[in-house]
Amino acid sequence: MEASEVEQFLLETSSLSLCRDYTQADLIIFLGCSVNKDKEELSSKIIETIKHGKRPDAQLLPLGCIIKIRPDLARHDSNYSELTKKIKSISRFENHNFPAANCPYPEFWQIADSLFERRTSSEMICGYCHRNPKGILGRVNVILEASIIKVFARYRRWIDRETLVPSDKTFCLRISTGCKGNCSYCSIKLARGSIKSRPIDDIVNSFRHGLDLGYKDFALLGTDVSDYGKDQGKDLLDLLKKLVSHQGEFKLRLRNINPRWLIPSVDAFCEIAKTEKIAYILCPIESGSDQILEKMDRRYNAEDFIAAATKIRRTCPKISIKTQILVGFPGETENDFRKSEELFRLGLFDYVEVYAYTDRQGTRAANLPNHVPKEVITQRYRKLLWKSFVGNFSKRLLLYS
Repeated sequence: MEASEVEQFLLETSSLSLCRDYTQADLIIFLGCSVNKDKEELSSKIIETIKHGKRPDAQLLPLGCIIKIRPDLARHDSNYSELTKKIKSISRFENHNFPAANCPYPEFWQIADSLFERRTSSEMICGYCHRNPKGILGRVNVILEASIIKVFARYRRWIDRETLVPSDKTFCLRISTGCKGNCSYCSIKLARGSIKSRPIDDIVNSFRHGLDLGYKDFALLGTDVSDYGKDQGKDLLDLLKKLVSHQGEFKLRLRNINPRWLIPSVDAFCEIAKTEKIAYILCPIESGSDQILEKMDRRYNAEDFIAAATKIRRTCPKISIKTQILVGFPGETENDFRKSEELFRLGLFDYVEVYAYTDRQGTRAANLPNHVPKEVITQRYRKLLWKSFVGNFSKRLLLYS
């Protein structure tokens, strides 16, 4: 969404025209991601690839979260320093002339494919397996591992298309940036800072603009949308009430709802959801173990979240609920892992996304004791990823049978 706002801003305020072939462009703006180590490394690789593939006189402006985490990537011509400041003001909502835009951009994997001209490198496979291939059998194993990884990567991308932005017919509304949380493992807070919300009337006006254009599907985006309005004395519930009060057939998709907001707000949320205008929420539980949640500084316990999700499921069965589980957090024991594994047996979630823990520079978690060995993290990650794949596939079969 931020990329579409930058594009719209440049088209409205400059004489620049859009060129989607970076090898022919005079100015290339790349908004990189650093949500985890894999995305950071991919962003870095894309930046280096663009540097080698662009025209010698073309200028590359790397922006986005990646620059706060990797400032070494932000070297660019001082002639564009003023433009860089203006673009950053958009990302922090410091510019009150918010451009109304909806042109969803391709995921990183699509950009990477076109740049690298290959799906998966042997280095990535070896890193995933935590071993180097030896002999013919080792190389054959790498090929098999690559095929499996590609299947799961496509599965994850399919989930993203099915849930958050299922098509180009989804109108994206960025309602906030930053958050009030202080999760011990998260580097996004380091990049985005504290919560900064768009004025509620401005969001409503953009929403109406989308309705006027004929959109019926709307995605509310933000670092943590459940913190929306906290900097303005308001709450996400205030915004949702205004949006669902509009007439007509439309659906809202809510990304990054923190359980610490949902748990105390579940009754009011269910009342709004009874309008059947909320189609999807992403609410990451992260772990089924209270001990790990406390180390993560998530500020809720698993039982309360399960109770809230159960209430939503019973009250509003048409809502799709997606959650996330992070495996291998420092200090995670086999018992902690089993508690996360048990979440799959509840049948509460339509989609479960699984991530493997990686150290993030500048986070408190990186300095915690008892780091889980990489081989153990990989084993746990694979196990839950398979459960997620099989569970979701079974649900899709039941849905379409």
